[in-house]
Amino acid sequence: MSASKLYFARAGNFLVSTDEKGLKFIRNMGDGEEIAFKPMRVRSLRAHKSYWLMISRVAEHISEFNISLGKIPAMMPITCPYDLHTAIKLVTGHCITQKLETSVGFGQKITHILRIPKPTDFEHMTADEWNEFRPRALDAIHERALPQIEIPEVEQDLAQLAS
Repeated sequence: MSASKLYFARAGNFLVSTDEKGLKFIRNMGDGEEIAFKPMRVRSLRAHKSYWLMISRVAEHISEFNISLGKIPAMMPITCPYDLHTAIKLVTGHCITQKLETSVGFGQKITHILRIPKPTDFEHMTADEWNEFRPRALDAIHERALPQIEIPEVEQDLAQLAS
């Protein structure tokens, strides 16, 4: 079996190849040969572009983003859309959490919790995972970023993009 991805589309009750690579793969199969695969829905490029347009527009109008999950604010500086995207991943839980303990002497330890953002690119996130992440990201923008924007026209424009 080929290591690269193959793409198929539904045609009635059948799956058909969407490109020459898939057709070649099918032609190389033996008659009656079965193959198992893990279906993954293809992410929408349109939804991806819409998300990044919104992130870019919001990032232009804020300088920091509250990434705290508790009562004490922890503000992350926002200098570009990628900073905002990282902050959103942190507050939505799209990250790996690691606990670090540091010995400070006399048997005492300080515990630090690290949140390491996971990737959201097409290679690492399926359409189903994206469809779970996106509403949480929009909620984070509505709750934490839009209240910082005090220009009514921009606020309305961004609220529309985030809807």
